[in-house]
Amino acid sequence: MQKDLVQKNSQVCESIETERDKFKEGLTVKGLEQWTAHFKNDEEVRRLAKNITKLHEDVFERENIDHIAFELPEKLDKQMYIKIYRKIWATIRHDLWTRVQQEKKAQNTANLTEEIFNKLYSEVHATFETVRMEIYGKLMG
Repeated sequence: MQKDLVQKNSQVCESIETERDKFKEGLTVKGLEQWTAHFKNDEEVRRLAKNITKLHEDVFERENIDHIAFELPEKLDKQMYIKIYRKIWATIRHDLWTRVQQEKKAQNTANLTEEIFNKLYSEVHATFETVRMEIYGKLMG
């Protein structure tokens, strides 16, 4: 498994290295989609995608995690993990709602175009890591 991971990391680095100019501004949605399409039949990628899908279903649909394959801090049990991620997404949704309301007011319109909404969504979603760290710190601190 570790050998496979090292090999996969090397492949990703080579891919990025050979197309460095495309990644000067960081990984984009299009770049990730290209990478995903390139490795879609890779066994390891499929396994990891399945794990991510299961985690999403556990957290957002079933609200119960059966198994986490790594050690957690003492206070971070299954319920706290779910609480943290629910709070993160509630914050992201609220921030997006606020930005949408501000934009609608600025444009004096009841509806935004899909393009403007997608731009706002991307901007708000870009704050995910910051929001995650803040909420983790507040709930675990």
